[in-house]
Amino acid sequence: MHDESGLPFAGDEPVIERTARLPRMREARNYRERERIAQELRATLKVQRPDVILGRSVLVFDDVFTTGHSLNETARALRAAGAVEVSQVVLARQPWTEHYCGR
Repeated sequence: MHDESGLPFAGDEPVIERTARLPRMREARNYRERERIAQELRATLKVQRPDVILGRSVLVFDDVFTTGHSLNETARALRAAGAVEVSQVVLARQPWTEHYCGR
């Protein structure tokens, strides 16, 4: 697939998906819970089409940046599947409070 510029664009089919539902990071009460959710997330992410990202730069869109764990794990999975670079764009940022600092 190509966009109007003629550059390759893979946006119609999901490239990476979660294979199970997990608690949301914003629901975690402390740092230890966020780490546990991040580890579970790592196990549930599946790159559906590694051929689409092999040797390419990937741009990931997310709605809200809370702790960064989800984006970090997504980038890790995409790089492991062959992406050479992963950049991220988010629409909003959760305000940083002591709740997210592990205190």
